[in-house]
Amino acid sequence: MSEFWIFLQLGFKHIFSFQAYDHLLFVLVLTAPFQIKEWKLILVLLTAFIVGHSLTLALSVLNIISFNSVWIEFFIPITIFISALWVMFFLTSKRELKTGLWVQYAMTLLFGTIHGMGFSNNLKPLLGGGSCSLLSSLFSFNLGVEFGQIGIVLCIASLLIFTTSILKLQHKWWSFGVTSICLLLSIQLIFQTIP
Repeated sequence: MSEFWIFLQLGFKHIFSFQAYDHLLFVLVLTAPFQIKEWKLILVLLTAFIVGHSLTLALSVLNIISFNSVWIEFFIPITIFISALWVMFFLTSKRELKTGLWVQYAMTLLFGTIHGMGFSNNLKPLLGGGSCSLLSSLFSFNLGVEFGQIGIVLCIASLLIFTTSILKLQHKWWSFGVTSICLLLSIQLIFQTIP
């Protein structure tokens, strides 16, 4: 099996494992306020996340930056908490989320850097060889993460269609419910990871 395929699968499995529970919550919070017809906005947000994730993953693996992994594991649920508060602010106010979209893109990019730091310690031992091999491995890993995120979004979209079309739940209540659950679970994760 080629190295590209191995790291592509590793990135995909990173998203779909129970150990990536925090990542699933983050993607849920990102997508909850949007409707199916706004898929381009979701894709741009996911791409902002993966750019931030890729950047710190690469910088960390290349030993350009270093950090305390205990603190990073603590900051990851804080990113979910802040993102959920951001969405809740717009859901409970008369303002539309689109008015603050550029802020959400910036937050998603920044939070992607924190999530990238979180996985870099797990990825470092798997990467070896020269910089060409390293870059190709990082590229295929991040491509796998992006495919995994798209897979999660497709699952979320299926649930959204079921709840809004078949169960006739208003989209605002879907968004509020999903975001509230993510907010509560992020609080639990914060308390579990306090250094």
